[in-house]
Amino acid sequence: MKVHFAYFSPWILAILITINIGPSDDQPLDNFYERGKTELQKGAWKQALNIWLKAKSEVGAVNEPDPRIGFAFMDVVTRQDADQYFSLAHKMYFWGIKNADVAKYHQELQLELDRLKPLMSKEEARKFQELLSSKLPDFTKQLVEFWITRDPFPSSSYNERLLEHWKRIQYARKNFTIRRNTSYNTDDRGEIYVRFGSPTEIKQRSISINKIVDPVSGTNIPLYNNVALKAEIWYYHNLIDGERNTSFVFGRSGQGGAFGLQPGVLSLVPVSGNRISNYYDDQKVLTKAISQSSFGGSASGTRFDASGGGTFVMPGYTQVSREGAELMLKYAVLEEIGAIDAFHNRLYQDMTSDIIKASMSNRDEKFTHTARSNLPTYNNKEISSAMLRDRSVPENVSDTKTQLENFAVDRQILRFMDEDFNTIYMLATEAVDLQPLQAYASTQPAMRKSDIVQLNTLYQYDEDWNLTMEQPHLIPLNAEGYFGKGIYYFDEQAHRQSILFSSQYLDRQPNDRDDRIHDKLNAYIIASSQADPLPFPAPMELEGDKQMQLSDILLADIQQEDQTQRIPFVPNLDRQFKPDESMLVYFEAYNIPAGQNYQIEYKIEGEDKKGRAQKIGRSIILNYTAAGVVSPQWFEVPIADLPTYKTYRLSLRLKLPDLEHAIERRVSFQLE
Repeated sequence: MKVHFAYFSPWILAILITINIGPSDDQPLDNFYERGKTELQKGAWKQALNIWLKAKSEVGAVNEPDPRIGFAFMDVVTRQDADQYFSLAHKMYFWGIKNADVAKYHQELQLELDRLKPLMSKEEARKFQELLSSKLPDFTKQLVEFWITRDPFPSSSYNERLLEHWKRIQYARKNFTIRRNTSYNTDDRGEIYVRFGSPTEIKQRSISINKIVDPVSGTNIPLYNNVALKAEIWYYHNLIDGERNTSFVFGRSGQGGAFGLQPGVLSLVPVSGNRISNYYDDQKVLTKAISQSSFGGSASGTRFDASGGGTFVMPGYTQVSREGAELMLKYAVLEEIGAIDAFHNRLYQDMTSDIIKASMSNRDEKFTHTARSNLPTYNNKEISSAMLRDRSVPENVSDTKTQLENFAVDRQILRFMDEDFNTIYMLATEAVDLQPLQAYASTQPAMRKSDIVQLNTLYQYDEDWNLTMEQPHLIPLNAEGYFGKGIYYFDEQAHRQSILFSSQYLDRQPNDRDDRIHDKLNAYIIASSQADPLPFPAPMELEGDKQMQLSDILLADIQQEDQTQRIPFVPNLDRQFKPDESMLVYFEAYNIPAGQNYQIEYKIEGEDKKGRAQKIGRSIILNYTAAGVVSPQWFEVPIADLPTYKTYRLSLRLKLPDLEHAIERRVSFQLE
């Protein structure tokens, strides 16, 4: 891959690093894995690490890597919290899985995939499982890619997110062991912890209930079914949208079920053990006594109830069905949980209101009536809330860096052609989020602007995800407190290669912290984007009877032409323009004979709220004469009088006068 820089900053540091891994001896691993385990069982964990390191150095990196050694090395280092070995653990982990024999180590790789599934989307986990089940080598390649693209600080000496993942596993194994039903040998809390890290808040409630308070009369109603259960609720703040709390309920059913993650607290309440019951309602007794007195009847006596199994129901007592007993139990539990949890408190209030309404309808069996009509509603509300939570939460959350330590970079890739009709890709980047830098500056009173730089880095990997090129580009902070744009050109082969881009803010002053130091520049990493794959579109090809072509459309603010650059204008990356100015449109036409006349027809359309195109004025035809193999052209478009739309579409249509075939390109833009 050829990469050329076009610079819009005073100076550049460019480094080309090529990593070549050569062949090594064909010796077997000499059972290094088992020898290390033996030392580990003796408590000599450092000796175990040395044995496993010897496996890598003596056998080589491409002959016969052993994923068991990589996983074990990472496990020991994070269990011991031996930060001096973190960089080595990173290297050993990747050595173990790169080019590993998927068929030979299928079982060990399956265990690792199971440990990673909580960090994946369902679709991603399914694809990984299909590759592993088919024993395809692509499994290990994509596993390496999985971690490379999640590295929060790509230029540091190890993958902080990978280490964080394993450190969470170690914490979970020590603290969540009521059961051992997950891939981490923990209970369900361990899986949630590995996925999201430490909860913001934990609330626990032990519940033992043998009575409830009648919401109508306020009297105590004894329960025939005693309820004893314990619920643990984990809360995560800002997990979904920055405002709502996300909660997970853990517990064991009152029927003695297994401890684990539950849809909600109501799922813990026993149902099958409910017996037909009855309760005393003093308000009902008083009402009935008044009624009997008014009409000369008797308020005394007993009633034989056949459905209750031959029981006698005393005056003032109301029989309750199984559904009514379930409602009474859940009502009592919600009262307890509602005292510590807002969602279940709202559910308790809804249930109270429904029971009171049932009582006001003068029905004898208010709990039974309410149960028949509303009990499924309460259950469904809680289950629906859990399902919504599961659909909304991300696959995983990292504590490695806070929001202020991460920032976005605007990027744009455009396609052009050279004189041999090979595609040239132009990548333009710009850091637009200065908040992390400003937050850092507020804590560094002695910080100098000359020590703050933006570092863009391009990483190229081969088909086995071995790093083959690392090319940095330093952009200094200018006098106005901004960084310039970075412009990079790639040849046509970039479409077939794995090329990642990352951007970072660096402080080159000495720093006491050693957790985020650039491993080559020895500068502190203030903030960083992740290393994201560059989505190069398919190359352009000549088309039509005349084999002509039209480039992608470059939109830019009005500026002077830079004749030293292959593309003489710097694009407007977010394509937002001020309505009181004009917009510059740049394009190139290819393979039109020199001196040949051709036309460019352009039009602007608005996009309504439903995404439909709305015409704005008439199309405009511009006449040009081809300059040769490559014909660069540009023109200004006035945008001051455009009607108001959220988004606009600009279309260019290339046509020769004597040819019906035309080529069209479109691009969207907005007004600020």
